[in-house]
Amino acid sequence: MVSVIPHTAAPADPVIIAVDPDGWYPAVDVTALRLRTGLDGTWTDARLTPVVREEADAIAGVLTEWRAGKQARGAASLAAVDPDQTIEGTPLTVWRWQAALDGRVRAAVIRATRDFHATGDGHTRADALEPTADEWLGRAHEALSRLMGRPRTVVELI
Repeated sequence: MVSVIPHTAAPADPVIIAVDPDGWYPAVDVTALRLRTGLDGTWTDARLTPVVREEADAIAGVLTEWRAGKQARGAASLAAVDPDQTIEGTPLTVWRWQAALDGRVRAAVIRATRDFHATGDGHTRADALEPTADEWLGRAHEALSRLMGRPRTVVELI
């Protein structure tokens, strides 16, 4: 008879990365992003970090005009846009930006994983993965719309 003692891994130290050269957007805790999006260790921090930066840059591109307007009104950072509206001490603007980033990163990982696993049987399952990536992108778009205060419309094609 063999006895096996289960190993409990110690929690990883947070991996914090800067995603904005001037610090207007908050730094990203990649470890927390993993927890929020359900990413496991398949994607190492070294592999995930460039994806996070790329998606943060894409979001910054979408928010360019919105950010310029907020800076013109005196907001020195995303957190300073509307600092009175908070959840657990974090401004809603930061929550919404994080939600957008989470959605874009998770969608990017799903699409890359589809390419990675798309051999033989993977092609059959690829269509099942695609709606999931689209759902994560939908969450990201929703978060950006809420962040910018833009009305949202859902249109279904017949």
